[in-house]
Amino acid sequence: MNAETNKSADSQPTSKTTLTINFGVEGNCEESVAAGWSSPERGFRWMTEVESELRLDQRFVDGDYILELDLSPFVRPPKLPSQRLTVSVNGIAIGESTLAQSGRFGYRIPAAALAGRHTTSVVLTHPDGGRPSDFPPEQDGRLLSVAAGRLRMSRVRHGASHQQINGTGGIPRSELVRVVNMTPERFMYNFESLGENCEFGLVQRFCGAEPFLSLLRFASMGLPTLLRALDVGFQDFSEDANIELHPEGEGRRELGVFEKRYGVQFHTFRYQGEVDEEQLRASEAKRLAYCARLLVRDLKRGNKIFVVKRNVALREEEILPLYAALSAYGRNDLLWMVPSDAEHASGSVEVVLPGLFKGYIARFAPIEDAYDLTLDAWLEVCANAYKLSLADRMAARMGPESTTWQVQTPTPTPEPVNSPGIG
Repeated sequence: MNAETNKSADSQPTSKTTLTINFGVEGNCEESVAAGWSSPERGFRWMTEVESELRLDQRFVDGDYILELDLSPFVRPPKLPSQRLTVSVNGIAIGESTLAQSGRFGYRIPAAALAGRHTTSVVLTHPDGGRPSDFPPEQDGRLLSVAAGRLRMSRVRHGASHQQINGTGGIPRSELVRVVNMTPERFMYNFESLGENCEFGLVQRFCGAEPFLSLLRFASMGLPTLLRALDVGFQDFSEDANIELHPEGEGRRELGVFEKRYGVQFHTFRYQGEVDEEQLRASEAKRLAYCARLLVRDLKRGNKIFVVKRNVALREEEILPLYAALSAYGRNDLLWMVPSDAEHASGSVEVVLPGLFKGYIARFAPIEDAYDLTLDAWLEVCANAYKLSLADRMAARMGPESTTWQVQTPTPTPEPVNSPGIG
């Protein structure tokens, strides 16, 4: 088994991968698989029948962990549109998912499920398996449910937890200085978007903040692509040969940038017929490559709150792998945006895990009109997330036993330095 024991975990400020299992023929899963698995194939192994078990012959340092699984369900819509999956660790259910497509999914393992054990049992229950032979011309007669590509376990870092700041529906921009003791412009430089559309980038703009070198501020990047890029440190991002310009829209057409290696689209706010397209393409390739290096640098420094927002809100099993990926770089905070509900007013923020904040907002801007956003609600979410981030860092400095702290009014951050342009 390719396992790395975290011997100095108590001194580690960030999550650290303590176990990796690859399930393909080239992998290292043979010592761990028990009942309910097919023979390994290239890059994956099928879960068969209705239950599959893994036995992990390793003792884990005390603490909560995140279990990540790269999964591909056996589906044949409309007859078999999805697979249900329940994950249990040592008899404790830690998560349920309905899988309709491939992805990386994460589940929190409470410390009590692992405490004092030298061997850990992971049971995956999947009652909706199907036989490929029931869908001609396929001939495979096995009862298949979900294919597993990789398993990873990482320890959750120390910090403040189980806190919440209730929202009031929003705060006006004119009140932000009083709430956070910073101008809106200075305050918004503490945050960085992880992209879906331009909504949060426009929140920054409406506050006077223009982080020109923020890579994903005006980008469209899917979660699987983002995770893959984080895994490899945005390696070879925006090489010259991978950058294309695509005219978008009707009438006055914006020249969008398409990065082929990772499949990411970017706004340029420059228009066909008004600029030299080859010069724009070359300058955007240089700028984006530089922005990617800056993003990796900022991730390693761990001094920003990264914002992830999708109009179809991400579920916890989707957000935990992103939290783990950011934490692998440094002590990064993640603000996970979801719609408000009966228990959480717009503007509320709660701590899910140390450094993982769940922000609630009445509505997102429509995909087709990112300008139609609710600025007051965004500002309250950001202010409350910032306060909780300060509390988390205070708790981390005071030690693992200190997990609840009074949230104090933040002190001003240094004035941001304007970054130089890229030639």
